[in-house]
Amino acid sequence: MTEHPKPPGSLFCRLQLSAEQLARLAPRRVAALSVEDGRAWITRPGEPADLILGPGQRLCLAADGAPLLVSGFDNGRTAALRVEFRAPAADWRLRLARRLLAPRGTLSGAWQ
Repeated sequence: MTEHPKPPGSLFCRLQLSAEQLARLAPRRVAALSVEDGRAWITRPGEPADLILGPGQRLCLAADGAPLLVSGFDNGRTAALRVEFRAPAADWRLRLARRLLAPRGTLSGAWQ
């Protein structure tokens, strides 16, 4: 099992999935997915190919991406995953920066 450094302010959980189980993860909330044991099958609606990640492999996600469907890959064996969530404080700072840097006239309401 590979231990990944935890970025400051990040939250994470451990998830175990068999090949019969399916989880839906939203990249708006999830920053990265790491496989600690077993293999994980990952697909995104609209993507031409699926991913199979093994132990020690990590997938970083853009916040504006499509939802992921994740499952264990091997029958009879669970995949142990580390799911890292985006820090809530970073979310509001990013939204504020986007609004402040937006071209003039593109924002509505109190932000103009």
